[in-house]
Amino acid sequence: MARLLVFEPRMLGDAILSLPFVRGAMEQHEVTVCCLPKTAPIYRWLLPPERILEWEVPWDCVKPAGEKWTDFRRVTQQVRAQHFETVVSVWPDARVHIWMALLGIPQRISFPMTRLNYVGWQRPWRGRQLRLGKVLEWIGAIGLLRPLLTRKLFKHDSNQRHWMNWQQIAEALGTPWRAETPWLPTDPSTLAPAFTQFIQQERALGRPVWMVHPGARMANRRWAPERFQQILDNYFPAHGISVVVLRPPDSPALTVHREHQLDYAAGSLTELAAATAQVDGVLCNDSMMMHLAAALGCRVVPLFSAGGRGWFAPFQNDEFIAYVDVCPHCPCLDRCLMPSPICIEQLGVDIVQQKLDLALTTHK
Repeated sequence: MARLLVFEPRMLGDAILSLPFVRGAMEQHEVTVCCLPKTAPIYRWLLPPERILEWEVPWDCVKPAGEKWTDFRRVTQQVRAQHFETVVSVWPDARVHIWMALLGIPQRISFPMTRLNYVGWQRPWRGRQLRLGKVLEWIGAIGLLRPLLTRKLFKHDSNQRHWMNWQQIAEALGTPWRAETPWLPTDPSTLAPAFTQFIQQERALGRPVWMVHPGARMANRRWAPERFQQILDNYFPAHGISVVVLRPPDSPALTVHREHQLDYAAGSLTELAAATAQVDGVLCNDSMMMHLAAALGCRVVPLFSAGGRGWFAPFQNDEFIAYVDVCPHCPCLDRCLMPSPICIEQLGVDIVQQKLDLALTTHK
């Protein structure tokens, strides 16, 4: 089988969105993924450890320059030693493309830096990055005496969903696209007995079970805990829905004081996935959680703010996105230009309840 390198240098949610491509490519290629150490567990669900190269790319990490250079040489040597036939990346990023060309892999497939491909170029700071990236592409091609990409892809639409970019790469490579859920296996044996007992009890009562996850990596993407609490105290009990409330480390804990509610802290990503696979739906912020839930086939009501819902909506859950159009700069991609993030502050409980109503009544 031909050897394929998949380069995914971004966060957990981005790694999850690549899984339909990886699953399909595995049918025709010996796939290796180069990714961040924090996202490696995502790929361990599908690939053996020796086919996962962990690397913090130098432009996104805070290590000393010497360590960055050591890591760069280590990963570059590991890749060259494996003699890949093809390398792919979904990101229109000149730094990524220069590294792909440095590797000397014959076939290099990605999206060049153009207005069509580059998310949010209309924002001044993104526009500057795009112009600088085009200059880097030109310098890199001249300096390496070769085109950075051997196959250039262009989105069908500037608002194209991120997972569809991976679908385009699959089409260009001629590999299957495996988006049937679940995208990854789960292991119920990793769950705490209290969680398993709760699920069994609520299923025996014929009650749907939803999960509430109030956390997010970025503070400006976190809905106010008191508003989550209103949904927890009023909406779910009124609709006869049982709830598992997660306790993420990056957000204040919600108060669980009612029957048919469980306070639960997953100890690992594996346990979190196993727990999510047991519920019917998930209410969460714009975070990795919404992509994990969608990948497992759950109904998802995500709360969007600074992130671009047109680009990063969870798979097959677009109609349930809760948001409010109040900011002229939205989506700002986490560089807020207002005195405070009004896009999440003014997202009312009533809007979220409307999306929950829709999610509960729409056939899955």
